[in-house]
Amino acid sequence: MPGAPVTCDREPGHGVGSARRDPRVLADHRAAARRARPRGPRSGAPRVTKLDGTAATNGARFHDVLVLFDWNGTLVLDAGRARTALNGVLGRRGIAPLTPDDFAERFHLPMATMFTDLGVPNADTAAAESEWNTDVAGHEAAPRPGLAAALEQLYDGGARLGIVSAAAAAAVDADLDRLGVRHRFHTIDTAAADKPHALRSRRQSRANAYYVGDTTYDIRSALTAGFVPIGVADGYTSAPRLVDAGAAAIVADLRQLVQVIAG
Repeated sequence: MPGAPVTCDREPGHGVGSARRDPRVLADHRAAARRARPRGPRSGAPRVTKLDGTAATNGARFHDVLVLFDWNGTLVLDAGRARTALNGVLGRRGIAPLTPDDFAERFHLPMATMFTDLGVPNADTAAAESEWNTDVAGHEAAPRPGLAAALEQLYDGGARLGIVSAAAAAAVDADLDRLGVRHRFHTIDTAAADKPHALRSRRQSRANAYYVGDTTYDIRSALTAGFVPIGVADGYTSAPRLVDAGAAAIVADLRQLVQVIAG
């Protein structure tokens, strides 16, 4: 994205369907992530009970957990907004618009590479990215189901939460302010052109680290940085492609993410 990455640090203050996952894959990813850093102190295993046929995680503790999130398509459901903004950028350059299926197949990160692949000259990719971010920031997007509840439970349970997004600060900030969830995040990294590097810089000493995203780049970045990769449904990329890229689980509602982390 144009300009230097923006980083924000903040010190902390004071019934859902099951996620799609392969327990063996999830266990393998968790083991690999734990080997990536020395294991810190661990509290007792989260208490998990059954409620209306689904896993309940009230009272679970997450003091050994780090969860970092992508933003667009992950915490906000904005594939339509993103495609409209992208087609606006392409249209102003005489490039044919993308259908929803085209968008799902051809949107990828880093955005500069995607714009080049779509026919935007290299010298014009920075301007194209800036236009895309401006268009996205000017339109609202719906939160992913379970957003507020999941963030509250993870935060109150002691998890360290953050955002690592390739989008510009203005675009993410506009959504954070509209949704009123900024106070749940300890760190916010935007304009992250190199996500593996950004993730590694936030790894710290938490025994269990997860990165939640909606693109194959997000999944690969998580694996490269030693995080457990969690994919989301209904984002910019189809769930099967996320699984093929190595996602340990796919969630549609973020309360399912809490269940995955609680085990």
